[in-house]
Amino acid sequence: MLCFAVEPPICYTNVVKTTRLYVPKESIEKYEQKAAWNGAKGIYPLYPTDSISLPKEVSVILAKPTKIEYTIKLTVENRCLKVEGLADNDIIKISDYAGSTVYRGTEHNI
Repeated sequence: MLCFAVEPPICYTNVVKTTRLYVPKESIEKYEQKAAWNGAKGIYPLYPTDSISLPKEVSVILAKPTKIEYTIKLTVENRCLKVEGLADNDIIKISDYAGSTVYRGTEHNI
């Protein structure tokens, strides 16, 4: 179960003990202190790392052009995402958890 709220929402039934709960990293302790939420199988950070390193170069030997994709988790500050280290024509695609595309383009400041 994903919960993006920094403050634990009011919950009238306890979370099922077989459910893993993912919340903002800075809020884990708050969720653990609320009886309705602390029954989860475990409470984990939504974004387990503060940074992600990707290789600068990937070699592919194919007879035809191919597409290479990375799927990463990002934290957005002040509703702005800055992507660095890409060529001007590299396409950036951002999808929500349901898989729907919320952005697709070459702009590096989103």
